[in-house]
Amino acid sequence: MQFNLVHLFKLVTRDYFKYVKYLFIFLSLVPFLILSWQFYTEQLGINPLAYLTKVTGHLVIIFLILTLLITPLKRISSYLMTKYQLKYGKRLADWNWIIKLRRIFGLYSFYYACLHLAVYVWFDQGLEWEYIYEDILERPFIMVGVISFLILLIMAITSFKVLIKKLKKKWRKIHMSIYPLSILCLIHYWWLSKTIESELILYSILTFLLLLYRILVWTHIVRIRKDDTGMEVSTRHKVPLNHKVIF
Repeated sequence: MQFNLVHLFKLVTRDYFKYVKYLFIFLSLVPFLILSWQFYTEQLGINPLAYLTKVTGHLVIIFLILTLLITPLKRISSYLMTKYQLKYGKRLADWNWIIKLRRIFGLYSFYYACLHLAVYVWFDQGLEWEYIYEDILERPFIMVGVISFLILLIMAITSFKVLIKKLKKKWRKIHMSIYPLSILCLIHYWWLSKTIESELILYSILTFLLLLYRILVWTHIVRIRKDDTGMEVSTRHKVPLNHKVIF
């Protein structure tokens, strides 16, 4: 039997996606498991507080970037599938699986933000709320971090399907907060960092490119399908007959 890559892709992303989803959930949890093991075995280096703060902060930004990557990745992939007239991948419904990954990445960004905040509140400040309040007022980059966390908190709470259906169009407006959020996280990182780190430059470039893509879409320089809202669609949704190959 001839190996069919498109058929395999269909099996993985549609028929067996629930197993793939659990794989991504586990892989996203691996950094936490590694940190837990390092903490348990006392392998966090000479400054455990600085190490935990840095790693958890990096993970927040990494998962935010992955979340931002999903929409353009879906559109470009759909464009290529349509251009080359492949049997699977032309319909928007064929990419519902990747939208579900976006939710997973977004929630993990919030999860690592909770860990980042816990490191500051518990390990750094020892749950001394009076000192925490003073520290926020005295160091503006911490205020930026708190604002970023509150935005993430609102987005995480409204990620449940019940609220998505209830909020309808308001949900999209709320979750567009990810764009200023990604900028605020980078500002928090740049402000905190005493040296220019290669990772910080990489995160900034990737975020800039992903936000630039949105600007090009909003200004109609890059055209997208009119029926592509960036959300999951019904499996009955078909490619319009007069559909032009755009992304």
